[in-house]
Amino acid sequence: MRLRNRGGMTIIELLIVIFIISMVFSVALPVTLKTYQRYTASLEAEKVLVLMARVQRESFATGFDSYVRTVDGVIVINDEGNPMPHAFASLNRPIAFYGNGTTSGGEVIVYVNDFTFVVTVTAPFGGMLMTQG
Repeated sequence: MRLRNRGGMTIIELLIVIFIISMVFSVALPVTLKTYQRYTASLEAEKVLVLMARVQRESFATGFDSYVRTVDGVIVINDEGNPMPHAFASLNRPIAFYGNGTTSGGEVIVYVNDFTFVVTVTAPFGGMLMTQG
């Protein structure tokens, strides 16, 4: 008697493949999820970097000084609040952007969810950098 060769897979082979795929997902999914959360948090923190660049540009364009400080986690520019609902900001000392294009420099620490970012404004020419801290 001759055995027929069926082109399909046995149930055991299918279960082994499903098990292997589930193991790959159980390792990759948490890493991918954390990476995505860090990415979305960095987008929120990047808004602070863009805000600092805008203040610097406007100060230079108008020739008037601007002062950046924080009050209860809200960035305040020349006594005008700029709330960011998903971020909490902190400054050690106010940052001044002068009308001649220079700055006093400083660091803005931005907290988004479980992530911390630092926006550094370097004196005197206002170079800006955001790092995860």
